[in-house]
Amino acid sequence: VDRKLARDVAHDARPVAEKYPNSFAVQLALAEAELDLSDFEPQSLARAEAAADRALALKPDSVEAMIYKGRAILERGKSDKSKLAEARSWFAKAFDEDPEHPAPLFYNYLTYFEAGSAIPESALIGLEKAYDIALYDPQIKLVLARQLLAEKKGLLARDILMPYAISPHESEGAKKMRDVVDLIEAKKVDDAYKMLAGEMAEQERKRKAGEA
Repeated sequence: VDRKLARDVAHDARPVAEKYPNSFAVQLALAEAELDLSDFEPQSLARAEAAADRALALKPDSVEAMIYKGRAILERGKSDKSKLAEARSWFAKAFDEDPEHPAPLFYNYLTYFEAGSAIPESALIGLEKAYDIALYDPQIKLVLARQLLAEKKGLLARDILMPYAISPHESEGAKKMRDVVDLIEAKKVDDAYKMLAGEMAEQERKRKAGEA
């Protein structure tokens, strides 16, 4: 989702949410729209969380509403680490409701990654399970590959990255993935980790700046 689309969707969703404050589906849609926009306009985080709260008030057992609530808090936790435990609690609640949903497992892992401290085994296992459930999700794939490289498990990371490395598209991203795989095969796992982590950070920067 680019900045213009995110802004347009959120702009259209707000008056509908005001008109139908007791519609769970409408409030949930607004939470998602505001979260998408918050990538470009951080002030939307408060609106996203408020919409998630309204959705939860209407349907307290909603896994999606719990995830949106947790994601909004997680985003704030990137600059205020004290928020990460609160975000984690919402992902735990979502997991309790639906243990087979990949998102609570994935975002729970990210709360520990963003904390910058040792990641517990349970969160690592959860990330691997999220990957097994959502093999189609490129974000989970890259995050798991980065984690495996951090654990010096180069061959496992290579298996995940190989589809990107052999892509017929001659994009800069595909070239970077080939370079990462080459480093792994040369047994330069630390260098591969640094390159992959740097590429992921750069792609995120470009996306938020509207350059991707």
